Order: sequence, then C-alpha cells, then structure tokens
Amino acid sequence: MRREFWERVRDNTGGLPAHLDRSVMLADLSSHLSSPDPRWREDVALVLLSRWILRQGLQDTERRSLAQNAIEGLSAGLGRASDDSVFLRSYSTLVLCAIVERDLIHPFLRSVEYRRILSSALRLLDREKDLRGFVPGKGWAHTLAHLADLFDSLVKSPHLQDQDLQRILKSIAKRLLRPTSTVLGYGEPVRLAKAVITLLNREIVPIPYINSWIDSLSQSSKGRRWSEVDDNPGDVRARTNVTLFLSALVILTRVKGAHKSKARAAQFALKALRQISEGF
Repeated sequence: MRREFWERVRDNTGGLPAHLDRSVMLADLSSHLSSPDPRWREDVALVLLSRWILRQGLQDTERRSLAQNAIEGLSAGLGRASDDSVFLRSYSTLVLCAIVERDLIHPFLRSVEYRRILSSALRLLDREKDLRGFVPGKGWAHTLAHLADLFDSLVKSPHLQDQDLQRILKSIAKRLLRPTSTVLGYGEPVRLAKAVITLLNREIVPIPYINSWIDSLSQSSKGRRWSEVDDNPGDVRARTNVTLFLSALVILTRVKGAHKSKARAAQFALKALRQISEGF
C-alpha cells in the first residue's frame, strides 16, 4: 500500500480501516519498520502500530503476533555496523515498548513472554555494534536509547522480579564499561539512567547489590583505575559514557524524589564519580 494512503489514515481517524484485511495491514506496516526512509518508518509505521497496540481495536492475539515479529526483528542483521539493518532492530524495540505499556494497563502477556522479550533485549544490548544516533538523510537509528525505553517499560511489570532486574543492571554496566569507538552523545546515558531510576522504584533490588553494581562502574572493564586508561582511546570513550550515565543518575534521582533505594544509589553514584574524576 502506498505511503499516502497510510498518511491519510494517520491524519484522519487513525483507526483500523474496516474494509481491509487486518493481518495484511499489520504485515504491511510492520515491513516498513526496516525502511531507511523516516517518513515510512517513524512517521507512518511506528505511529500507527503504536497507536493500534495501545488503544482498543487490536485483539490480544494480534498484539502477541506483533510481539513475536518484533522479537525476531531484534536479531535481524545483529552484528553488522553502519548499515540499514539497524532500523528494524531499533524500531522493533519501540513496538515491544508499546506492547509492554499496553500490558501494564490491560494485562494479556504471560511471564514466559516477558522473559522472552527481556532475553532478546539483553542480547541486543550486548551484541549491537551500530551505535549511531541520528543518521543524516535516514533519521534516528538510536538503538541504545530505544532499548533504554524498553527497559523503562519492562521493569514496571510485576512479572519481572529481583533476579530479572539484576540482569538488566549487570548488562547495562557491561555495555557502558566496554571499550568503544563511540561516545554516546545523543542522550542514551540519560535514557538508560531513567530506566534505572524506574527499576529502583520497585524497591526490590537489595541495596548491597546496588552499591556493588555502581562500584563496578568506578573502574575500567580491565580493572584499571579510570585515571590510568588515557593510553587507550576505547577506554577513554567508555569512561566518558560511564561519567555521563552516573551524572544523569545523580541528577534524575534528585529530580524524581528520593525513595530509599534511589537515595542510596545517588550516594553511591556520586562516590563513583569522585573516583573517576576529582572534579566531582
């Protein structure tokens, strides 16, 4: 179907056209999540799929089918860098985010489905090599930011318990500590910090674990003090990413109020920042 048709649907009622086969419509829009054209991917496919997922109109079986397709999308081209396959991975993440947000209001997912989504998201966090933010002419890739948004939704669910939340924290730390060619300069550290704040709001992760987790960020992945990594550009960029993340964590904790876990996390994060740089 032509983009102009879907733009009219979006701009009019935004509802599901009654005269078309629903499975065909969902498949057609889903196929454009991989488009390098942001007018298709961002302005049409994502907008309409998210709207239909979140509102009345779709059956839960249809939402489940979209979730399964999106989970598969997280693995499409995984391991490649700087090609268009990143768009399907990144925007499948946002489809899953809409599905989880719908479930938080009108539950329909089972625990096993949550864990399938979580495992796929953690795999993407670990293995994604394309860390581009905005791609000229093609719009936002922004996979890490979109993953952070998915984690921000997932951690609200009672289906995820202490061990699940610890897996998320451990995976975020591992990603941030990894020597890298990319400084995360498109807001990714803030989005990740926001997800961690939401996670801490659950108040089920033991404070000693939070302390140990933040302390792990106070030195490089090789166990060297951050002040000793200036000879390694990849570690220097990782240090910058960790600093951005911990700074955002401290600021957001204070802005969003201080429950016990968040207050302690802010203290631990500030201590870690001071170990990274005396400027803090």
